[in-house]
Amino acid sequence: MPLLQRYRDELCCFNDDIQGIAAVTLGTLIAASHAAGGQMRDHRVVFLGAGSAGCGIAEQIIAQMPAEGANEAEARAKVFMVDRFGLLTDEMPNLLDFQRKLAAKASRVTDAMLMAASQALADTSLLATTGQGPLLPQVNDIQKISRAIAVKVAKAAQKEGVAPLLSDEALEQALDDNWWQSAYRQYKYSSL
Repeated sequence: MPLLQRYRDELCCFNDDIQGIAAVTLGTLIAASHAAGGQMRDHRVVFLGAGSAGCGIAEQIIAQMPAEGANEAEARAKVFMVDRFGLLTDEMPNLLDFQRKLAAKASRVTDAMLMAASQALADTSLLATTGQGPLLPQVNDIQKISRAIAVKVAKAAQKEGVAPLLSDEALEQALDDNWWQSAYRQYKYSSL
């Protein structure tokens, strides 16, 4: 991204790794949002990888949200970047310039919460738990897995003192009250 920023007003340039993937990703997310009856501004987006490509995609998503009625601050508050050191926050040393604008002001997100999310996802991986099978779970299981992750993160937040203590029943009710139910179409693998 530094080269694109440096020469954007002097040379006509295109970085497929950043801009090309960002255009395809954003177009797909806009289409998916419309199919679900919403807009990009209605969603939070988490990136696993905060390099130039991931940050370029994030900036394109942020640029779209104001076109849908969100301001830039609201858009930036809905995008989270995670790299090998965890969630990028504004308190981290050694952030690159292009990462600094995407760092979360997330004093309420703890390492324990991120580890709880990672562990909950790892617990669903056949490869991680048995040594065989796919690394990631099937898309048909995404609701069940997302809920398991939400419960583990909420319990970690309660344990860390950054969320109010709730009974298991109250936590389940809070999830029920705020859970978005999607309807995914079945897809079929095919080869050419």
